[in-house]
Amino acid sequence: MLLGGGRHLDFAAEATTTPGLTPLIQNHLEQLLHEVILPGRNVRIDYRWSGVMAFGADLEPIVEPLAPGIFGALRCNGMGVALGAGIGKRVAELMAG
Repeated sequence: MLLGGGRHLDFAAEATTTPGLTPLIQNHLEQLLHEVILPGRNVRIDYRWSGVMAFGADLEPIVEPLAPGIFGALRCNGMGVALGAGIGKRVAELMAG
């Protein structure tokens, strides 16, 4: 399961280009996982990471070759978790030619 979001809970802490987890948001996501998504289950969290949100005037993400063998999938305007699977498919199609 991939779970993300909650950045609206602490805009000030999230307005950064420095990687790092935000405790308020991590706690909120854990509470959501344990109380709403999988209540009463012992859930192990294997990985946590932070990302830098990229915004642009155009709401369409950038998905394109950047150099030979290097593809970019970026600028999701805060919707990376929601758009990630579809964008991954688009990158795979680009890679396949």
